[in-house]
Amino acid sequence: MIMSISAVPAAALELTAGQSRIDVESALSFTPDDGRAFGDVVEAFRTGSFDGDYDRSFNAAPIWAAVRLHNISADDGRPPDIWVLTLSTPLVVGIDVYLVRANGVTENLLAHSFKTEFVAANYEVSALRTGDISLAPSESATLFIHYTFGPVRTVSVDLETLPDLKAGGLLDAISNTAFYAFSLACLVFFFGFHVAMRNLVGVIYAVVFAVLLFFVAYLDGLPFRFLYPKNPDWDPFIGNSLLFLITSLGFLVASRSLTAPEGETRGSRIIALMALLPLLGILALTSAPPVLLALYCYGLLIIMFAANLYATTVWRRQEGNVHLAAVFVAALCLLGVAVIIYQLLTGNEFAPLPFTRAVKFVYVTAGAITLTALTIHVVNLRRQHARALHGELEALGKEARAAHELLEAERNYTRARDLASLRQTQLATASHDLRQPLASLRMSVDALAEGTEETGVKERLADAFNYIEALSTNYLDETRPGDPSEENNVEPDGHSDPEVPIEETSALEMIFDTVRQMFAQEAISKGIELRVVHSSLEVRSPPLILMRILSNLVSNAVKYTETGSVLLGARRTQHHVHLQVHDTGIGLSATQIDEFMQPYKKGEQSQGEGLGLAICFDVAKKNGLELSIASEQGCGTRFDLKVPLSRQHEHA
Repeated sequence: MIMSISAVPAAALELTAGQSRIDVESALSFTPDDGRAFGDVVEAFRTGSFDGDYDRSFNAAPIWAAVRLHNISADDGRPPDIWVLTLSTPLVVGIDVYLVRANGVTENLLAHSFKTEFVAANYEVSALRTGDISLAPSESATLFIHYTFGPVRTVSVDLETLPDLKAGGLLDAISNTAFYAFSLACLVFFFGFHVAMRNLVGVIYAVVFAVLLFFVAYLDGLPFRFLYPKNPDWDPFIGNSLLFLITSLGFLVASRSLTAPEGETRGSRIIALMALLPLLGILALTSAPPVLLALYCYGLLIIMFAANLYATTVWRRQEGNVHLAAVFVAALCLLGVAVIIYQLLTGNEFAPLPFTRAVKFVYVTAGAITLTALTIHVVNLRRQHARALHGELEALGKEARAAHELLEAERNYTRARDLASLRQTQLATASHDLRQPLASLRMSVDALAEGTEETGVKERLADAFNYIEALSTNYLDETRPGDPSEENNVEPDGHSDPEVPIEETSALEMIFDTVRQMFAQEAISKGIELRVVHSSLEVRSPPLILMRILSNLVSNAVKYTETGSVLLGARRTQHHVHLQVHDTGIGLSATQIDEFMQPYKKGEQSQGEGLGLAICFDVAKKNGLELSIASEQGCGTRFDLKVPLSRQHEHA
């Protein structure tokens, strides 16, 4: 094609041999494409009708861009210098590049359309490139570029020498390979980690970022180059479908984040239903107007990121500041998407980085923060679970130790019960075996007493033997196994027949006199006085019980009193009689009192078995009597046995 361009504008982009990458965009001037022929466009540029800016708003008309190139290298007879024009305009619908030389010859350097099959010669890695632009020293030419934009109305044009183009292409290939390899490795690890941890939210996030990575690859033209190079018409459908799919998955992530441990919430259900809206956009890709479809997609993206911001805010409020990173990422993504959509709709450039590099930077930043935060969250959950499990194991261990201690206590109880049964049998045997010798001894003593002239000797001996025989008989009665039918005392009609207790009274005079006779000689032999105060009262208690208690108390008092006296007497109150034993012995401390009330506990100088006081307190308790003790070391001890007064004396 030959076209006259004899008159050219004065301003031109000056080139020199070996010059590195040259920014052409800043030198371009523009005019809208209103359907004029190419010759009219050239004439408009020649006459200065192009201006320095173009309409960047959404759905604006295609544009023409032009710049005059001038090789200012000295004409020293060397061959022409060669440059290549690279255009990094993502999602472009069509680009045509023409070079009009001063002699009017027009060269078509690039003819690209989204309907054109993939041609490797038109690409340098992910950027479009033209054929060689050769300019001889001092030669001028005019470069015309026709843009038919997609959703991104950016112009990125550079002139590069062939060595710079190859070096830059190699660097871009290495950086892209590193980016995709690193991203894929992180996604595989993250996906496998959350599958192993059974964390559904983490798995969904991994899928979302995998789809986002595929969309980034789509912006670089990788699917078109490697998957469907012969089907360029698939490219717009796949790109829009990816955007709608990302939006749908984003709604699912927000819904899952709002799901409570006990189940779905109202908010999670609403957002889950909103995940169906992007699928309607995919179904309408082939029929809906592109402008309306783009606006629908942009609106859903804003709503989706707002839903994620809301979900992460609720998540942080429920579980603490550990999810502050998720809130930050959601807010950052919402702001970034809003800015990008604003840029797409108005054409106002904001990002200092090229579009695809900015997308990769945002992807890596958001992905690293999100995946790291989620991983830390899952690790913290597992640690909490491990601590809870450790606590449960400790509780189980305590239960096991308690069960072991209970088992040991049961064993000890069994041994004690067997020992008590053995002692009971031994006591019954001893009591039984003593009856016959006692009977024989009594007859012998009675025969000897017949010849004595001492008054009351026979009576005292009879009382002593009666007491010993009563003790023996009582031990046999207590240790004799009872009849189960009598123990249960259940009549044939199933009702129990409670035994009516028989009230037994005792005359204190007889008991006191017997105790005096039993221990008078022992007191005289020790040089102390045993005083027994006469009492004519009667009490409601078996005489044998009172004899057992008082005889043990008086015996201990005489035994541990070195000087002074031992006093046995009774003090009446309205309904009770207090039987008291006073001594002037060594006395007891509070610790000794508590200790000697236990069986087999005795003092260092004691020759007994340590049973006296224990027997007294045990017998008193079992028979409903109150036995108390008051003592002061070095001053003596007083025992007080509270016994109910007989009804006859009670009303006297």
